[in-house]
Amino acid sequence: MPYQYQPLSIADDPDDVYIRLFELHQGPRTGPITGRLYSTLLSKAPSFFALSYCWGSTSRNGTVHITNSAPPRDLDNDNTLDIPPALIPLLYQTRDRRSLKARTWWIDSICLNQNDAEEKNIHVPKMREVYMKATCTISWLGLEADGSREAIAYADKLSKTYRRHMAERKLVTLTPDEEKEDVQMIKSNLVILD
Repeated sequence: MPYQYQPLSIADDPDDVYIRLFELHQGPRTGPITGRLYSTLLSKAPSFFALSYCWGSTSRNGTVHITNSAPPRDLDNDNTLDIPPALIPLLYQTRDRRSLKARTWWIDSICLNQNDAEEKNIHVPKMREVYMKATCTISWLGLEADGSREAIAYADKLSKTYRRHMAERKLVTLTPDEEKEDVQMIKSNLVILD
């Protein structure tokens, strides 16, 4: 059955706002994606990640199961929420990472009722505060494609070269790990422009 959003309460403090957070349940990189949605005051929100991503297609043919039940879950009786398909690979990768302790997210297409214009009018102006409160903002560019792995590796090398260049000018101090890296290897792959 389709998930029905409950209206968010109005905060007593005009500088605060109630938000929904999505707690992603751990699982494998395949199969149904499950999690729970709950509301909290932004000022009292637990640690969460905010997601910035490209929605891609306007279709919402990805699905998450919204549940509050503990495993094993009865997926046939869960509420399903249609989401942009661009989110599915990210959710699969994230829920499988055992090293990632925080699996609580603020994702606009899940946490905001996209069919409620009034709710969006209240919360879209508060998105800056949501991103500022987040422990970390993740930018999801999508699945690896068209040389994106190489592009990220190049950007990483460029960043390291830039830091070394700035350190040579005494504008930054390198960390001990940065000092250990082989400067010649980085410089041989990139040209530093003054």
